[in-house]
Amino acid sequence: MDTDPRAPRTLGIRLIITYKFVKATLMLGLALWFSLDAQAAYASGQRIAHELIEARPLLGRLGTWLHENLTQRLIERTALVAWLDGTTTALEGVLLFLGKPWGEWLVALSLALLLPFEGYALWHKPGVGKAILLLLNAAIIVYLVYERLLPAHRARARRAPPAAT
Repeated sequence: MDTDPRAPRTLGIRLIITYKFVKATLMLGLALWFSLDAQAAYASGQRIAHELIEARPLLGRLGTWLHENLTQRLIERTALVAWLDGTTTALEGVLLFLGKPWGEWLVALSLALLLPFEGYALWHKPGVGKAILLLLNAAIIVYLVYERLLPAHRARARRAPPAAT
């Protein structure tokens, strides 16, 4: 008898785990860089802004915005957000990697809690990146919930007696 409570790893689950670990690595790397050398991060941001301004007209507005809004304080705040996001994303990846069914529910719930904020941000300041993030997170939620509910539905269908005709 199989007593392993771990959820099976479908291709979709493996892709989500990979996405979580790649994102966590990038966010924690950014957090580490911004925390350890905020001045270098600021200088790099200003160089990028200058390059974008030189690329007129395609990216000039973005470069101007970055140049005008990039501050040491913004770098410090971004570092905190990156630490938080990287840590929670890594935790979600570990939960999915462990294969416990409750881990999938927890990841789906944590992503679902972010959807209203992502929707609000997209509504007030539309952008392709925000739309992609919202759709990606919504797709992950739907997939994880579907994967958790489908086996329960199949088990109930096997236990139910056939309908008499």
